[in-house]
Formats: sequence, C-alpha cells, structure tokens
Amino acid sequence: MRVKNQTMTPAFRGLSLFCFLISMSFSQLSFSGVYGEGTWGTMTYESSASAEEVLVTSFIERFYTNILGRPSDPGGLEAWRTVINTQSASAVALGFLNSPEFTNKGLDDAAFVDTLYRTLFDRAGDEGGTSYWLEQLSSGQLRDMVIWGFLRAGEFKTLSDTFGVTAVSAADESSYGVRAFTERFYTVVLGRQPDQAGFDGWVSALSAKTLSGGDIAKAFFLSAEYSGQNTTDSAFVETAYRAFFGRDADAAGKQGWLDVLSGGQSRESVLNGFIGSAEFSALAASYGINASSREATSASRQSAVGEASSREYDEAAPIPVLPAFGFFILAGLMGVLGIRRLVYR
Repeated sequence: MRVKNQTMTPAFRGLSLFCFLISMSFSQLSFSGVYGEGTWGTMTYESSASAEEVLVTSFIERFYTNILGRPSDPGGLEAWRTVINTQSASAVALGFLNSPEFTNKGLDDAAFVDTLYRTLFDRAGDEGGTSYWLEQLSSGQLRDMVIWGFLRAGEFKTLSDTFGVTAVSAADESSYGVRAFTERFYTVVLGRQPDQAGFDGWVSALSAKTLSGGDIAKAFFLSAEYSGQNTTDSAFVETAYRAFFGRDADAAGKQGWLDVLSGGQSRESVLNGFIGSAEFSALAASYGINASSREATSASRQSAVGEASSREYDEAAPIPVLPAFGFFILAGLMGVLGIRRLVYR
C-alpha cells in the first residue's frame, strides 16, 4: 500500500514527540509487588535524561537528518547540545548550514530552499514563499542572508518554542544587524547584491569594530565602482539620503547639499556631513553599530571611566573606627573633666 506524503499536523507532531519522549526517557522499567500485603502493582523506573534534554536532542537530530542526511555521531551531538544550551537554535542552524559537509553537497537553489523549509519550518515550502526566495537567490542575494530570513521568521520561533530552545539570541540579532547594514550599502549605493568575499570582509571589520558604519559608507561612495557610475550631483545626494537616512531627500535638504557642492565643496565633505548627523546615528544604532569612530571611542571611554570609578570606590580606604578600648578612655576623660567643672562651680 502506498501512502501519500503529507505535512504532519500539529496534533500528530505532538503525539509523535510524546512517543519519542517516552521511548527516550526510560532506561529501566520494573513492576513488582508482594501478594497479600496491599502493595501489588507498584511501578518503579529510572530516568536516563530529563524531558528538556530529550527535546534538545531531538531538535538537533532533525538537523542531522534534514541537512546532512545522516544520523548524529556522539561527539558531534554533544558539541551541538552545548552550543544550543549556551547560545541559540540559530547558532546551531548556521553551523549546520554553513558546514563543509553541507555546502559540499552542491545543492541547487530549489533544493537549498526546500531544505530550509523542512528544517526550519518543519513543512514543505508553499508556492508563494518558495517563489519569493528563489527570486531573491536568482537576483544574487547571498544564501547567508536567505538563511537569516528564515531564522528571524515567527514560524522558526514557534518551532523552537515547541522544543524548548531559544530561537534567536541578542548576539544573533547583533550579528544579523551587521550583515543587514552591509548588504544595504551594496544594494543602495552600488545597485547590486554583494559578492561573498567583499561582504565577509566588511562584516568582519564591523563586527571587530575596526571600522564604523560611517567608514563603511564612505568607502562605498568613494569606491572606484561607484565613481565609475559617473552620477550627477543630484543623483549622488538622492542616494546619500536613501543610504544614510533610509528615506528620500526632502526638497530643502537636497537643495542645501547641492548648494554646498556647487560652492566648491567635495563629495567627501558632504558625506562627512551625513555621517555626523543625528539621523544617521539613529539608523546605525537600529542595526546595532556605531555611526562613526568618534562614537565608538566615546563609548569605550565612558566604559573605562565607569570601571575606574567603580574600582576607586571599591578600593577607597574605610573610615577609621575608634577601637572600643579607646572609646572607654575618651569617655573616662570626659567624665573627669565634667566632675571638675561641677566642683569649681
């Protein structure tokens, strides 16, 4: 008899998970009792793993099966258990999907997207969603960013919650922010999707804070690739507004910058003006990065001052306390002086 493949319903998935928990949780089961003493039917068991541990293990096993197409090995499973317990489910997913074992499979875009749906959403891709991601990939979007699109979706969070693991951590959001910020300068300024090598280089510099958001922005606008587009001053200012502020230029603001350029100022000086603005600072902060090197230095200095102040407070000499013996001597002297004053009155 041939059975048609179907996506598991939540109820069926829950029943399967319950059966899995039962099969994994009990390493020993015994049934004992003494006839005539009223204790017949006592059941005892020993648990080899907590329910939480079993859920985490089953979650990771799914990645081995769906992504690598094989069962887990003991060493690898334990290593990933540590990652998911100290970091997040996203960290595990990225580790599997970026592993040489998976990338060396050489899957085409359709198979890659299908793997993401089945692993991260626990279902086959719907027609509209699959078409969207395939279009993104065909336009040149990096697979890394497509993976992040799935990881930050509500559906992945729901799946992670089912297994009792954290879908996306604060560190994951920070990592994504750096990548999204970098990607937008490729698409907005250069008008193309990033190449992997260049993308990785900018992401590494931003993550290590050796470059600020403003440094990255200026590098894109002053690059040979952008200069080779021979844009007009008007187009340059419009692009600057979209790149630095995430919006179209207002008429007065645009005219002001055009006047600056026609007055002989360089494009680099205009870029410095955008970088130093509060609006760009806010946009950069929304991606979790510093707009300028000055902001990074200021933040570092404030942190150092705060630590120094705390250290000075902790190391401050305690207020001297008068020993008990000295206190009694002082009290005695004061008493004597008081009696003498009363006598001489």
